[in-house]
Amino acid sequence: MAQAQILSRNQQIVLDIIEKAKGPLKAYSILFNVQKKGINAPQQIYRALDKLIEMGKIHKIESKNAFVACRSSDCEISKATAFSICESCEMVDEISDAKLSKYLSPQLYESIFSIQKSLMLSSKPLVIVLIGPTASGKTKLAIEIAKYFNINIHNVDSRQIYRHMDIGTAKPTKEQQKMIKHFLIDLEEPSIKVNARQFQEIATQSINKELNKK
Repeated sequence: MAQAQILSRNQQIVLDIIEKAKGPLKAYSILFNVQKKGINAPQQIYRALDKLIEMGKIHKIESKNAFVACRSSDCEISKATAFSICESCEMVDEISDAKLSKYLSPQLYESIFSIQKSLMLSSKPLVIVLIGPTASGKTKLAIEIAKYFNINIHNVDSRQIYRHMDIGTAKPTKEQQKMIKHFLIDLEEPSIKVNARQFQEIATQSINKELNKK
């Protein structure tokens, strides 16, 4: 049985404030609130925040420089958590899908996508971009994300638009393409030249057409 984590007074005060917040809290908002509790030293709060992150009690959304409480009582991905965030109201939803979480491990972030601690996903419009080297696992991750958000996949590999070039381009298999609808795959024969500008136009039209269906 895992030993219960014991919080210090400062850690408990900071955690209570973050848990009661309706949205992500920036550090200065937390500092303002803890002053009412008799804590006036900013360094004490920053130490409490760092410890709460380490314990998996809260998460820091790097691009917003704000903190949210972890909704999992036994968080195992405190260093690689994904969120969907509404651009209008800024409400945060922590993604806890087990299959998706296993791809969002610190190792994958560091070795494949070089993403920081938090993956920011916008909800309007929802366009998620995955980039990385060939055969790095992008296809499997893209399929899990597409399933989670009920969206389709648009390939932006300029070589996968050619038919018969399956192995060298690590093209999604027929089985994978049946799982989630894929666009921009097998459009032309290898004898047809498609330059960067043409591919950009084709890709933009395909993505915009899909967005207009939403």
